[in-house]
Amino acid sequence: MSQEDRNPVLADSAEAKYVKIRIADQESSVLEYEVRACALMGEIKRDFARRLGIDLSRLRFICDGQLVVDTDTPQELELKDGDMIEVISSYRVVF
Repeated sequence: MSQEDRNPVLADSAEAKYVKIRIADQESSVLEYEVRACALMGEIKRDFARRLGIDLSRLRFICDGQLVVDTDTPQELELKDGDMIEVISSYRVVF
């Protein structure tokens, strides 16, 4: 019996329904979410902005150095329990 057969990891299986992620902004505010793997990241971003009283239009989510779009899902981003999403505010971005 392989190691995978003895100790399956739910987050790696197709049956995984929820993932616990952390979202951190530049002011060290961290919120933890347990979300459906198929939830839209735009919904999570709206909730984050509402909870912290931040203008939604100024927020950008970054995952592994890549911009997260509102139609992405945790499953598409291959997020696992404990993964961190970074938040930047557009007025702080320098191009």
